[in-house]
Amino acid sequence: MLELRTIEKSRVESWHLRFKSGWAVLTIDEKTGVVSLCSDWGDYMHRWNPASTGKKGPNAMKEFIAGASLGYLVDKFHYGKHESERYEFDGEATKESIKRTIIQSRISGGISIVAARELWMELKHHIDLDSAEGFMQSIEGTDLDEFLDCSYEYIETKSPPSLLFLMDELLPALQRQLKGELG
Repeated sequence: MLELRTIEKSRVESWHLRFKSGWAVLTIDEKTGVVSLCSDWGDYMHRWNPASTGKKGPNAMKEFIAGASLGYLVDKFHYGKHESERYEFDGEATKESIKRTIIQSRISGGISIVAARELWMELKHHIDLDSAEGFMQSIEGTDLDEFLDCSYEYIETKSPPSLLFLMDELLPALQRQLKGELG
């Protein structure tokens, strides 16, 4: 059993936000540097060392968060998240990537019009574009798989809705609120 050495208590500030697309509760602890974002689109938390933020005073963490770049904050709040929470399979973009490759090969004379049509139809009717796993299983051993050589390289991804909410709505709203409070 670990030996408990000290317990410190601190007060936090919270903001309750409502969006067209959801809600969030944002909490900042100036003493510990903990910032938590709890929402119906996902929960995020990160701890900064308040002394290393370059800010001083009773609002150091608020000033730091208000002035930090959006990309930096997204990286910190998403640090350690599982790959499936950072990216999701994009079946439509994967299909378009493969179509472009078929077209390019046809234009350059790499395949005949008949072969291009067969690959196109195979993609349209026999390849699962609902998930990366389904894509890889359904393409294995097909003419399209042979044509592409490394089928997995054609998998396209996109940011999931929860990450888009964090980037496009939640963090900008938090920064606007903090900047307004700080003047």
